[in-house]
Amino acid sequence: MLNVQIVLFDGFDLLDANAPYEVFCAAGMTAGGGVHVEFVSADGPRHVTSGVNGVKLERRGKLSPDQKGIILVPGASGELAGDGAMIGDPNASKDSSSFLEVKTTANASTSSSASPSLFEGEWDATIETPVGGLIVKLHIATVHGVIQGTCIQGDEVIPFIDPEFTGNLLRWSLRVTKPMRLTLKFEVVVDGDQMTGTAKAGVLPSSRLSGHRI
Repeated sequence: MLNVQIVLFDGFDLLDANAPYEVFCAAGMTAGGGVHVEFVSADGPRHVTSGVNGVKLERRGKLSPDQKGIILVPGASGELAGDGAMIGDPNASKDSSSFLEVKTTANASTSSSASPSLFEGEWDATIETPVGGLIVKLHIATVHGVIQGTCIQGDEVIPFIDPEFTGNLLRWSLRVTKPMRLTLKFEVVVDGDQMTGTAKAGVLPSSRLSGHRI
């Protein structure tokens, strides 16, 4: 079982928290419950105010620093007081596990480290859209340390836009023209030769993506 703790704090970036939560949940469904992800804090359950229009998320668990797995700290959004965000009880000792101070800048993310080579290769992938499965082929490579890729759907070959590798999460965008013109945003993780994640178009709900390395 892979345990993922996403640590929330006042002023966190909403997308930085929600996007990996959704990706890891999708990974858990694909892995038959092999991934457990939750929002946590150092000071226990409460509603936490994000830096995006004051939207609040409920964190139900308490951060367990000694628990094996991934601890993911989202970036901040909006104005910060001082040079960092405080997670937990500010009156607690800095030697206490209930205190964690994170130096952060807007829209910066921290997660466990991994290599972009995890994603390299040819992938057959399926995007579960409301009108049925969309089958695509992904080609991902690292050139001089920079991750690049293309998506093939039918006779259309589309290059990745702004691929970004953070921790063990790969994000990129695509501008497609069929069946209509739109921009899709992808977020995926891999486990061995299996890929899971999401594809999202604008304000539409995210579509589940699953695939395997050829």
